[in-house]
Amino acid sequence: MSPPMFDLQTKENNQDVKVILPSSNFVQQPTVKTKNKKYYLIAVSVISAAVVITLGAMGSVALYHHMNRPEEYDTETLYNGHHIPEHARVDYVNKITYVNNTRYGEVLAGNNLHDYNRKLLVFKDVTNKVCYIDKLEGTFEEGVALLAQRTRSTPTPIKRVHTSNESIHGDVLRKFAGDTIANHCKDIPSFWLIDEVVGDQGEPNEEMTVDCIYDDSNPLCRNKRRVVEEKIAKMACHTKVIVIKIKIVFIIAN
Repeated sequence: MSPPMFDLQTKENNQDVKVILPSSNFVQQPTVKTKNKKYYLIAVSVISAAVVITLGAMGSVALYHHMNRPEEYDTETLYNGHHIPEHARVDYVNKITYVNNTRYGEVLAGNNLHDYNRKLLVFKDVTNKVCYIDKLEGTFEEGVALLAQRTRSTPTPIKRVHTSNESIHGDVLRKFAGDTIANHCKDIPSFWLIDEVVGDQGEPNEEMTVDCIYDDSNPLCRNKRRVVEEKIAKMACHTKVIVIKIKIVFIIAN
């Protein structure tokens, strides 16, 4: 219904004036701009809800994988046809694996540590209470993948090494190897492992392995009088087996 209209006539100029009064059922319709704004707010709300749901689902999946990834493994080392059992614990935050094995034949019992941030591998001889520190190859992901192999069909690589002449001072070990390794080898002697020098024929270099005996008959031992006792230590983990040549030198006074 249209609003009522009234005609008013002035006395001075005899002009008619029309006055429009609003009716009780007259309602102003919303503008197109208001409608568009409303639709925009609804769309934003729907999109925001979808994003929140998606992120929540992704977070749940990530949390599920984080909570369900194994932190302990039972694996093995394959050396000379022998399957040496190992138990490993994984620190995913610091990218460190701890691998323990009991004595098995000629392989010593070890409490070994792989620090993939420092790229260092520690063989800890729990019987003789000594640490041997070597270079660590490969990535953390590769190391964990090896741990996941409960059985092995290919032999573990063997590396022949010898120790540094002197043990590593505790402060030096902490500075270069970090707190984790320093604490792992606390209060016991630690040695760097050095790759054995190999000659042209694939054999260890003679000058590096010659043993000076009491009669000093070898020219390389001229002006020296010493007795060398050599022993071999073997340690193993899932990444490598090391054959350590340890020399104990006794100086004989003239």
